[in-house]
Amino acid sequence: MRRLMLALTFLPAFAFAEASNITHETLDNGLNIYIKVVKRSPVVLTQVWYKVGGSYEHNGITGISHLLEHLMFSGTAKYPNDTLFKTIASLGGTNNAGTAADYTVYYETTPTSALPQVFNLEADRMHNITFSKASFKRELSVVKNEKKMRMDNVPSARLLQLFNAQTFLSNPYHHMTIGWQNDLDHMTLADAQAWYHRFYQPNNATLVVVGDVKPEHVIALAKQYFGPLKPHTVLEPKPRLGQTHFAFRQTTLQLPIEQREFLMGFNVPNYAHFQKKWQAYALVVLAQALAGNSSAILPSELVRKMKTAVAVSSYYNPFSLHNSAFIISAVPAENMSSPELVKQIETQLEILKHKPLSTKQLQRIKIQIRAQKSYALDSLEQQAEEIGLLASINLPIDLSEHFADHVDQVTAAQVQAVAKQYIRFNAVSLAYLEPLPKEKA
Repeated sequence: MRRLMLALTFLPAFAFAEASNITHETLDNGLNIYIKVVKRSPVVLTQVWYKVGGSYEHNGITGISHLLEHLMFSGTAKYPNDTLFKTIASLGGTNNAGTAADYTVYYETTPTSALPQVFNLEADRMHNITFSKASFKRELSVVKNEKKMRMDNVPSARLLQLFNAQTFLSNPYHHMTIGWQNDLDHMTLADAQAWYHRFYQPNNATLVVVGDVKPEHVIALAKQYFGPLKPHTVLEPKPRLGQTHFAFRQTTLQLPIEQREFLMGFNVPNYAHFQKKWQAYALVVLAQALAGNSSAILPSELVRKMKTAVAVSSYYNPFSLHNSAFIISAVPAENMSSPELVKQIETQLEILKHKPLSTKQLQRIKIQIRAQKSYALDSLEQQAEEIGLLASINLPIDLSEHFADHVDQVTAAQVQAVAKQYIRFNAVSLAYLEPLPKEKA
């Protein structure tokens, strides 16, 4: 029922909501509030973000943030068991939650008139979740089954798990948000309780409200329901940025599959750790240029012209808490081996490094990125998530307002510069998914 948000996905994450019409307030207890008025219908989306996720965990308790997300629906003394679900449904709304590497988020979409009840429920469970042996055992079993269905039984997900472990050797993104099986097998109720009391505090949370609301009314309600919660000192993990350059790394996962695929990653900084911020935007443009859509370089050359690949995509998300990776994924054609396709991708990148994007190519890419930005504004959820994400990774919200403008300033020479500096095949991380060897006759 609740969605699992993986540490890394291959979906574009570059379109951000406008920040100029966002109201910001901080309560005395440290709770940050962001309100965006969207008067399309009498509906409001409420999200509560906590600065905790898979990247906060250490070996031995991986997966605990996601498990706690499940336990947050166990009820409180005031609203036991599934009262939250029933209440939101009775108000004509829906609710859900998600755990990622850098955050955990809970949200409700309801009529605007239901906002007081939503705030009441969210404020109550911020400090008052009822932990029991029965609920812990039940939700741990649910999480293990989820891992089995979405990770262990899905070849591409298992490949991603190995890829992350190899690519992020000294980085908190080393493990998936779902956690390692051994850690889940040894998780205790006391572990979950300690994690809850450490991170679920108003001064470690962000309240995002987007919809048909009046900011002053939202702030008054927040003060009424969240204001009485006492803040606590939150001991954050020590900085673990991870190196940005390694030697060549390679792993192969053999499974009973028919279609091969592979992931290749290049360790790069995130936005916060680039001294020259234009480099982050140049990598975004590079990802779009290589395989951002069907007309990009790699699909055009390898899929349609040479027919050596069935599919290819590229991805770079600059907005993360820790250093990131520039990722290319591909599915080779039936008559093409994965290593051979890697070589062809390397050839295309070498061409780009020595022959800059044309003015026409660069302009088309910038239009595509700006179009993604405009499209995102159609969704209340997308607008709220963009605000909450930036707040959760300690970046200024106005980055969203100027994102496309910064992309527009990227030059072809800058795209070449970041390609030469960071896309180095002598330091690539390669993860192959291959069929099991055929038995000898």
